[in-house]
Amino acid sequence: KTYPSIANFILLDFKDKVMCDNINNFLLSNSIILRDMNSYSLNSCLRLTVGTKEENLKTIENISIALK
Repeated sequence: KTYPSIANFILLDFKDKVMCDNINNFLLSNSIILRDMNSYSLNSCLRLTVGTKEENLKTIENISIALK
């Protein structure tokens, strides 16, 4: 799930902390850094900073792979 934003961030909610941590670790292993939102008590969420078209596509592709 994503939430509307007026900034250059997108909040991604994976509904489950374990899934969120697994996806975050997978992304980190592929040199993609998203910010976990644990400090905001949003334990199942990651914050994505909007980047270039290529960076965004790489991130989306890797999230899709991690969700399989």
